[in-house]
Amino acid sequence: MSRREHRLTIPGRPKSTKNSRQVVKVRGKVKTVMSGAACDWMARARAEVRRAWRGRPLQTPAHIHIHAVFSNRRSLPDGDNTVNGVLDAIKGIVVIDDSLAWIPSFAFSHEVTPGAQDCVHVILTQVLP
Repeated sequence: MSRREHRLTIPGRPKSTKNSRQVVKVRGKVKTVMSGAACDWMARARAEVRRAWRGRPLQTPAHIHIHAVFSNRRSLPDGDNTVNGVLDAIKGIVVIDDSLAWIPSFAFSHEVTPGAQDCVHVILTQVLP
C-alpha cells in the first residue's frame, strides 16, 4: 500500500461555527445563524481551500491532522470547535463528507507562538491500495 499526503494552510484565527450562533427572527420565525465573525472566517477559509485545492474531493478515505497556530493565548478556542470549523470548511471541496466513513481518524494539535500568524494547517493522508 502507498500513501499520498496533501497539505493545506488556512490563514487566520479559526472561528467556531457551532458555538457562535445568534438567534434572529426571519419573517416572524426564530432561527439560529452563524455570527458575523464565524461567517466571515468560514467564507475566507472556504475561498482559500478552493484556491489551494485542485480537482475533485478525495474519492478515498483520508486520515486528517489539524494543527492550529495561535500568536497568543488570548481566548484560545475549544479544540472540538476548531476541528468542527475546519471540517466544515473542507467538506465538499477536499473531502466528500466529514463522516467516519471518509475520515477514519483525525488528530488535533496546537501551538502558541508569539509573533506567528494565526493559521490552521490541514494534513490529509490517503492510504492507497
